[in-house]
Order: sequence, then structure tokens, then C-alpha cells
Amino acid sequence: MIITTCFPQTPVLVRQISSTPAVAVSVDKYDRLITADEKGNITAYDTLGNALYSYSPAVVGDVSMLEAWRSMQILVFYRDLQQYVQLDRFLTPLPGYNQPARLQTEEIGFARVMTLAYDDQLWIFDDTDFSLKKYDLQRQKVEMNSPLNLILKTQDYQITWIREYQNQLFVADRNSGILVFDNLGNYRKALPFKGLTYFQFLGEELYFTDKETLYFFNIYSHSQRSIKLPVAAKFAILVGRYLAIYTDKAGFLYSFK
Repeated sequence: MIITTCFPQTPVLVRQISSTPAVAVSVDKYDRLITADEKGNITAYDTLGNALYSYSPAVVGDVSMLEAWRSMQILVFYRDLQQYVQLDRFLTPLPGYNQPARLQTEEIGFARVMTLAYDDQLWIFDDTDFSLKKYDLQRQKVEMNSPLNLILKTQDYQITWIREYQNQLFVADRNSGILVFDNLGNYRKALPFKGLTYFQFLGEELYFTDKETLYFFNIYSHSQRSIKLPVAAKFAILVGRYLAIYTDKAGFLYSFK
């Protein structure tokens, strides 16, 4: 049984970051907030919510996933276009990525979600053959293929998010919870958090929002704690000592006191 405890700290509003909503958010190893808006514009902010850099794609597409946890590169994925772009920490396209690129292989039918791996390859969930794949960007080839038909019922799944962390791969399925794999793509277990479309990590903890509560779950001890939020959050992400919250209308920066 998981025991939930609340932090005594209450988030206190510092400033409004943005007057528009975000469709994706991430934070890099320098504690900079990276966001994508509805027009596909990517913006980097410092820990005080000041805009630093921006990137506007040549081809406008809906940003499905944004990952900045690798300090040297940022991945932007456009599911509808089946394209992606890689940026450096200054939001400048890496060599070869001045335009959004396609996955150059017939082995991937339709990428539902993707994320960066620690070895600079990509983890991809492929809708077409219902599998988890590891894709080598340099060789443009699938290096690993793990069918998931024995784990999930193909008619019921809804994969929404994916993230590699501490040699484990975490895949959110709206109906089954968070599926956990090792770094070779072998299934290990499922965490009982259904309905999630986004989560992040802090130390040994996975964290996510549910309306006006931010939950933390220790991936090793399975202990849980929570913070009551001042507003219902679409995204809530820790940025250094601060908490960035995006609602359906705007973005705000909070501190803890």
C-alpha cells in the first residue's frame, strides 16, 4: 500500500511566463525550461522565467513530444508529419537538421511516440506492428525490435508518453499505466498510474499532475508524496528551485515557501 504525504510548502506565484498555453514542455540539465506553443515555436527560458532563445520551424507542425534532458541536444517530434528535428542547447538545428527530418527506414510504419536514448539513438513505439524499437540515427536503421502484443491488448492500448531514465525505459499507456522496460527493451513491470499523458523525473522519483495535485512516486521504494497546486495544471515541471505550471491559457512560475 502506498502512503501519500503532502509537502508543507505552498507554491507561491513569482511571475507569469507566457500569455499563451504550451503544447509540450521539458527541462534540460542546465535547469532551463523549454516549451513549444501551438504554432510550433520552441522557446528556452532561464530559471527565473526569462526568455533566452527561440526556434521557429520552416515547416509548421503540431509538436507531439519535446525532450531536452540531454544537455547537448533537444528532440522535437511531429507525429502528424512523422518528422523530427534535433536542436542544440541554443535552439539551433544540429548539422543535417536545418529542416525536419523523416525516419529513413521501411522498418518503421508509424511512430506514435519517440524519445532520446542515452546512447544518442531513438526509442520509438511503432503503431504499425505494435512494437518498441530502438533506431540508430547515424545508420538510419532499427537496431532493436521488441513486440508488445504479449504485454498489451492491441485493441485497448493508447500510448501517450515515453522517457528513458536511469537505464530504464518508461512508457505511458493511458489504459494500462506506466510500462517499465530495461535498456534492452525487455519488459519488467507496470506502474499503476493510468490516464497519464506526461511525466518527468526528479532524483529517484517520477512525478506527474492530476488536476490540482503534483504527485511524486519513488521508482525504487514505491513511496509517494504530493503537493497541492494553486491551479489545475496541464503541465507542471520543476525548473531548479522553481515550479513552472502551464494551464490551458498561460504559463506561470512558482517558488516554494
